[in-house]
Amino acid sequence: MTDTIATGFDGAVLVRLAREEIESWLSLDESAVARGRAERAYGGVPSRAVHRTTSASDRSNAGSVNSVRDGTRSEPASRSIADSVDSVRDGTHDSVKVKASGALVDSVRDGTHRGQNDQAAETAKNACGVDVETDAETGDREAKDVELMRLYPRLAEPGATFVSLHKGTELRGCIGSLVAHQSLLGDVRRNAFMAAFSDPRFPPLQPDELADLHIEVSLLSPPERMLFLDRLDLEEQLRPGVDGLILEFARHRGTFLPQVWDQLPSPRDFVDHLLVKAGLPPSFWAPEIAVSRYTVTAWSEEPVGGA
Repeated sequence: MTDTIATGFDGAVLVRLAREEIESWLSLDESAVARGRAERAYGGVPSRAVHRTTSASDRSNAGSVNSVRDGTRSEPASRSIADSVDSVRDGTHDSVKVKASGALVDSVRDGTHRGQNDQAAETAKNACGVDVETDAETGDREAKDVELMRLYPRLAEPGATFVSLHKGTELRGCIGSLVAHQSLLGDVRRNAFMAAFSDPRFPPLQPDELADLHIEVSLLSPPERMLFLDRLDLEEQLRPGVDGLILEFARHRGTFLPQVWDQLPSPRDFVDHLLVKAGLPPSFWAPEIAVSRYTVTAWSEEPVGGA
């Protein structure tokens, strides 16, 4: 039986999309990635930056630069999303399966400040000295997106995702959206980029790390505000292994994906660490604290070298 979301959508395609997005940016030079980071810091989805070279010396300065993404990859093992992803059976896939990572996730980007996109993009372009895509290149990529959304209509609908990166058992980056504010396709692309290159806890991903990288994509349900009398009442309502939580107090906010229950199976410990995640003492409590919960459907690649 195929595990699907909404209208017959095979969610394993999201994992493949995240990997292809990361690989496409790793094929660009560092200035292009820096420009992308600047744009996405303002909640935008950047245009691909094309590294323009006019001489041999220019090309030598590009370091390990490969070619700009054109929607395909030349390696024999690299296949298009539509061709490479089969069905998910009972939450698993031959090489992509539902798997709890247990990572303590942070660094939520919620798409704010999007009104400053143009300014940020222009500033980044001037600082990095790169050109944006030509109309033909943009049109080619958009045509591929249209085809993907035709094959998988769910990609065109709003969606909130987290993209988690691991090397072995160690977290390598995790960025996500708590509320849907763009298409599912755009959200996965953006969060894959941010997890790889803009998680403040880690340096930007390097090409030599790609072979050991394990990617998980979690699709979030809309958050639901919880009603409780006090902290004890809240903890009694929690469903270990099922609930992701968002805790908010004044300017403090923190979230844990349901996967974190693997590391913190006790509701009390879960809330303790979530308070710390939000920048509050573990023993802190106030009537003004707001908590929402959500669930996720997660798809993951097989860990490298693992079963």
